[in-house]
Parts: sequence; C-alpha cells; structure tokens
Amino acid sequence: MTKRSYNLGRRAESAGETRQRLVEATAALHHERGISAVSLRDVAERAGVSVGTAYHHFPTYLDAIRACAAHTAVTSPLPPESILDGIRGVDERVLALVRELCQWYERQPWLERIRAERSLYPPVEESMTYVERGIEQLVRSAARCTPDEARTIAALIDIAVYTALRRGGMPAARVPGRIAEAVLAWLRSTTKKRRSS
Repeated sequence: MTKRSYNLGRRAESAGETRQRLVEATAALHHERGISAVSLRDVAERAGVSVGTAYHHFPTYLDAIRACAAHTAVTSPLPPESILDGIRGVDERVLALVRELCQWYERQPWLERIRAERSLYPPVEESMTYVERGIEQLVRSAARCTPDEARTIAALIDIAVYTALRRGGMPAARVPGRIAEAVLAWLRSTTKKRRSS
C-alpha cells in the first residue's frame, strides 16, 4: 500500500466520523430545542467542527435534517411485530402492543416537539408519516381490525395520550393498562354496532 492510498483511506475515515458527529449533534440539538431553533452553526459548534466543515457535509440545513431523520429511523425503530408472537387473545395482544409503545414513547421524549414541526420540513413529515403507518400496521396485527379501525386505535394510543396521562400524575406502570382499557372498550362497542346493523 502506498503512502498516498493510506492517507486517502485515513481522510475518508475521518470524513465519515466527522459526518457522524454532525448527524449526532443535529439529533441532540433537535431533541433539546426542536428543529426551527437550531442552525448549522449550532450543529457545528456542538460537533466541535468549523461552520465550513458543517456546510461541506450538509450544503443546506435541510440536508442535515434529512440525515438526522435517517439516523433516528435506525437508532429509534418502532417495536417489531414479533412482540405479538405467541399471544393469541386480542385483549392480551392489544395490551402487549400498548406496553411496548409506551416504553418506546418513554425513550423518545422529544417526539411530540419534533412532530409539531412536521409540516415545516419534508423529511420530518416523511418520518412522522412512516412512524404513524408503522403504528397502524402494528395495531392491525394486534387488534385484528380494519385499516379504519386501526387509525382510530392509533389515535387512542398516540404519544400525546401517553404524555397527558403521565403529566397528570399517572405512574408509567399504570398508563399502558389504562390506554388498553380504552382501546378495548372502543373495540367492543364497535363490534356490537357492527353486529346489530
């Protein structure tokens, strides 16, 4: 290996590490402040690089947001459908899903803040839509329901509901049961209406 190819390899490795630091700094700042309150200058400062280096990796702030969204999709994935493996009854499946989602929400305290800015940034809109569709698919698998019913249930188990219950003083351990009760009550009433019509 020649000295030149060795140096190019080291430079590429260093550029990759710098880009990763910038992406992680972007994510941390978004989680702390929201998206609109952050600039590439803030990102560069947090990552410990020059503003020029930040612009070299991300020519626009939207490029940094897009990279941050991709990073978050990898580091904070939704619970997998396998959480329902071996659980037969709908009541138990719904409770298992709600428990997993509540634990996921607990690990994403920034989600509501970021979601509030979704309409301002296309990559955030795409990410939030992807999350919502993923949750609806999990609901369909758990509750064995129609897509329309899944959208309603997804609204009942949304992070805003979880957060409201927690802010109201409900212990985290009780929240999944309370949400699951509401979901199952709604499902039962929907099933009764369907049967009577």
